[in-house]
Amino acid sequence: MTGEVFYFGSPENWERSIAERAVVITHDAAFFDAWRRGDRDTYLKLERKIAKPGATEQGIKGNATTWFNASNKLAMSEGDIWISRREGYVWWGETTSEPVKYTPHQHAKRNVPVVAIGKPVHEWSNETKNGKPLSWNGIHPKGQDMLFARRAIVPIKNDRAAYVRALISGDDLSHWHQQKEWEAKLGHSTLLHDIDSDEQALLRMMASIQKTVSNSNGQIVQKTIKEKKLKNCTAEEMHIHLRQLMKTQNGVCKITGIKMHRYGQKDQDDDLLPSPDRIDSSGHYEIGNMQIVCRFINFWKLAQDNGRFQELLEHVVKVKSSHQNPT
Repeated sequence: MTGEVFYFGSPENWERSIAERAVVITHDAAFFDAWRRGDRDTYLKLERKIAKPGATEQGIKGNATTWFNASNKLAMSEGDIWISRREGYVWWGETTSEPVKYTPHQHAKRNVPVVAIGKPVHEWSNETKNGKPLSWNGIHPKGQDMLFARRAIVPIKNDRAAYVRALISGDDLSHWHQQKEWEAKLGHSTLLHDIDSDEQALLRMMASIQKTVSNSNGQIVQKTIKEKKLKNCTAEEMHIHLRQLMKTQNGVCKITGIKMHRYGQKDQDDDLLPSPDRIDSSGHYEIGNMQIVCRFINFWKLAQDNGRFQELLEHVVKVKSSHQNPT
């Protein structure tokens, strides 16, 4: 078979799939032996033995047929697209002409003999062919419905397969997005898939500021809460100011000098993403009182004075350095 699209949803085999650059599923040894012989009857008998109490015969047969056929599809796959949702991204790989590999081993948790069936792919990628990150949250919610299934292997057919191919190629998706059903599903939201990583950062920083301002204003509690608000500027002006800061700081955290991460980069560390910080923590969110720092720095700093916080960081670095390089 060539040119098909499959959803691959086997979490326990994902690390092996990445490490071996293959689509990997695992069978208990007895099931594997029956499948290799093409013995559907024995395979079904084994399925009956492990069926949960109350399982129907129809359900047992359906499960046995699904796994038996899925193993056949995987073993014969060549030039097919296999797509999976993992860790906030959509990953995809295309199977090669290399032969399927069978790896006997002991199951780590159940301590029983199993066999991994692995069909090589050219590579696993969480980016489109033209380099855009395939963030799960950046995909249209209707597209998400197409790309997620509960079974280990599910064929994706017809228009859905065309959508997947367009998605991973980085092609224009307006053919789907402009359909009434898709527009209704999206509502008034904005797709991050259509926005570059810098603009994503700006939108998220503005959302963070507006959420903080909204949560702090007008609250009456037993302790005093500082009023935090946008002062002497509109939200649009603050957005422009943050964009200029990103450019002026050249993507570097103002306090630590660490290069901040971009949304969607392959090794994205959320603690290193950009975060809006008030230089004077007792002041307002206003132009002239803003800097962009790594997210973890904003968490650590809290209401601390900017200069004092930098002094404390430098003290930590000095002590750490003296321990590593004693005189």
